[in-house]
Amino acid sequence: MDIPVEKINELFQPYDPQHLLLLWTVMTVFLFIVAVIISSSGIYPSRRNFWNVELLVLAGAYLLSAVSFLLFHVNAIFTIMVMVCIAFVMLGDVGHKEKNASLEDEYMGMLSSNNHSHQDPEL
Repeated sequence: MDIPVEKINELFQPYDPQHLLLLWTVMTVFLFIVAVIISSSGIYPSRRNFWNVELLVLAGAYLLSAVSFLLFHVNAIFTIMVMVCIAFVMLGDVGHKEKNASLEDEYMGMLSSNNHSHQDPEL
């Protein structure tokens, strides 16, 4: 079974804002699937952490796709594939190390070490 790539590419031409919205609609479907896969894997310690990274990745994916589509006239299918792959890698948290302690724990640790250093060493 052959996929009619040329006919699919014709759906996204000419390179104008109206067809960019179509590109973003198709890309959103695939980015949603990637987000569901990554969020269900449980690699993020909290929902807030996931959504912070998710919003950054989505903003970057939409911005890069708009630049590549409108300015450089990159093939729409290639743009969708690249943006989804980049989003999957970024959301997959590759190479990211989580802190074990929260900010409150770090702050309390700094305060207690300062209190111990100001005490008289002879006591």
